[in-house]
Amino acid sequence: MKFNYINITSSGTSVQILSPAVANSKKINTMERLLICNNRGADIGANLYLDNGSAQYSILTQCVIPQGTTLDVLHGVPFQYEESYGLKLTLTDAAHRATIIFNQQ
Repeated sequence: MKFNYINITSSGTSVQILSPAVANSKKINTMERLLICNNRGADIGANLYLDNGSAQYSILTQCVIPQGTTLDVLHGVPFQYEESYGLKLTLTDAAHRATIIFNQQ
């Protein structure tokens, strides 16, 4: 299983974790792991959502992740979504930093 990672060092703007593949596609993709690692010396806040340009669906809203903690968003349960959606993350404070680790089939 191959894992990808993204280091996020800014906040207030959305970071694209996965880009939408094809507009209006009904093909289903599966993500098996999604970890958000707080690598800051204080708690961070995160918003995670699916977005296709016209609709957004929240997965996490104002989720507080304690310092030094890794949040296992999927907790081992595969997550399926249409490939026309992108997965985005926004950190809630300018000093927040995180590493996102994920895999996708």
